[in-house]
Amino acid sequence: MKKDPEIELKSFILETEENLKRGDDVTELVRKMDLALLESFDAELTQEDDEPEVNQEEQMTVFDVVEDDVEEEDEGLIDFSAALQEAELDSEREEVAEGDHSYKYVEIEVQRGFQGGRATYSTNLNIKHFVEWFDFDDEEISPEFRYQRKVQHTRAKKIGKYVMDNPYTYVLPAVTVEVQGVPITPSKNEPIEFIPHKEGSNQGVIRIPLGNGVKHRIVDGQHRRYGLQWLLEEEPEQFEGETIPMTIQEFRRLELSQQKFADINSTGKNVSGSITHTFNHRSKFSVLCNDILKECTWLARKLDKEANQLAPTSSQVMTSKQFAQFITMLTGGLNDTKLDKMSEEKCHEWKAAIIVVLEKLKSNLPEWENIFKGIVPAADARKNYVVTQQGFLLGLARILSMTDELILKGRGVDVDGFKYFDYESLQSLPYGITEECWNVRLTIGGYAKQTAPQQYLIAAFLAELAGLNLKDLEVCTNTKTEEKILSNIIKQNEDFKTSKGI
Repeated sequence: MKKDPEIELKSFILETEENLKRGDDVTELVRKMDLALLESFDAELTQEDDEPEVNQEEQMTVFDVVEDDVEEEDEGLIDFSAALQEAELDSEREEVAEGDHSYKYVEIEVQRGFQGGRATYSTNLNIKHFVEWFDFDDEEISPEFRYQRKVQHTRAKKIGKYVMDNPYTYVLPAVTVEVQGVPITPSKNEPIEFIPHKEGSNQGVIRIPLGNGVKHRIVDGQHRRYGLQWLLEEEPEQFEGETIPMTIQEFRRLELSQQKFADINSTGKNVSGSITHTFNHRSKFSVLCNDILKECTWLARKLDKEANQLAPTSSQVMTSKQFAQFITMLTGGLNDTKLDKMSEEKCHEWKAAIIVVLEKLKSNLPEWENIFKGIVPAADARKNYVVTQQGFLLGLARILSMTDELILKGRGVDVDGFKYFDYESLQSLPYGITEECWNVRLTIGGYAKQTAPQQYLIAAFLAELAGLNLKDLEVCTNTKTEEKILSNIIKQNEDFKTSKGI
């Protein structure tokens, strides 16, 4: 006797549901279900062919009835599809559950807020826990599958050393991290639980799992994390009680984490070198520059202490960064490392020597005093005079570092009978920027340059203006770097004269 397809279909549905509850494989049952559906459909077509013709009104009624039956059947299929999806999730859960996945939960005290509709938590986390709980992807992974850049371990160590060297005054900005719940499937995690201290409060704790399969990510701050790891390895007892501010969000997916990293690092603005020199009281070199400016108020008034480059219409003569570059060149490379090794008395001697040089320049460089007094507008001076061009000033600093008596003494160079730089020679300097003597030496195509070749040519020109023989300056070099610089100055000058037929 032939089975009724509809009865057989219902039987398969019941049997499949029972198998799903037990977690059994339903692949073969699904195949049989498809066959049963086809047989049921064929039976309906055969029945329709055998029925007598009906009038228009009756046919409309028959159509309505068939449509209702199809809707009921579709509802049954949708339910069955949902059951299959649940079966796939169960299979993925079994995949995640394989092996040992025991989780330890920790609670973090937080203040909850919201950004873009997402819960955002703020806290201060012990740096030891930060290092233990948050890690970084394998750096061998291709960038498109990571959510961070590679760690520069030298930079990370500098952060750790900065904290170690300034244990009572260091400041580390907040890191941004993402936490995840226990994996339900390879692509889905349990949500992070926030437990308020009282109903309706945004103060409370979040419970995060630690263990196999759970990865808490650093979106911004991996160098701080590795710097602190180095610090704890070096000085565990002194710093293990310290904390770091932290912004926490829940991990969703890789693309969002990558976008978050890009947003954080593309919307920030680097601090200018000028304002760093102005604000940095830990740097002995910055302190030296600022102390000099306190004495040379005429110069300080015309110094832009924030910008790295002056705007064309600026009323200032130079920036703090440019002034620091000038002092570095003038002193033959004075910096924090060298100053740290000096006595306080020696540092004062350097300061006094530099101030003397600056006062001599103000008295002898054409228009310098008028520019710094504001008699000649700074914008006009930059447009028309070489004495305000950074390339010229750096070239001047290079030659003074080898020929000024006080600077040589500061550098530890003792030369008996040496002819030092004559500052009065600067009074005859052709200071108009369009003068032929500055073509190539300072200007190329009508624009002032400050590259090393231009600095060497200017240094050579000023030495000859002061009546000095460049080859006699070899006695003023006491390091290989200085010897190389003097050699470059001589060679650049000879090549220039050859090209000009001088």
